[in-house]
Amino acid sequence: MGNNPTDNQETERPAESVWTTVFKCKRCGYRNRPARTRLYLVKMYLSGQMPPCRNCGRTFHLIRSTIPVSLLRQAEEEIDRERGIIRCANPGCRKKLKLPAAPARGKLRCPACKILTRFP
Repeated sequence: MGNNPTDNQETERPAESVWTTVFKCKRCGYRNRPARTRLYLVKMYLSGQMPPCRNCGRTFHLIRSTIPVSLLRQAEEEIDRERGIIRCANPGCRKKLKLPAAPARGKLRCPACKILTRFP
């Protein structure tokens, strides 16, 4: 037969590492859920606002290498957007630009590559 699954068989899915928002405390064994979403949890980690265990009070410590790169990048972009930082429109530059306090127009010139970048 071919590689097509029959009605009784399910297709095999590749094993992926699952990164959840539920953590088991190493001290007391209590299962904590410090954030509702994975993105919010990574934003809390990057800003240094990880909450303690609800049972024993021990602070959680994440290992940065265990967090998926795409999730880290997305969380960093959201934190930058909240702080008023945008990136240069030039794909070769991608320098971080801070928005002025009172922008006159919706454009900002990158000091490194001199490209105009629009912002909302």
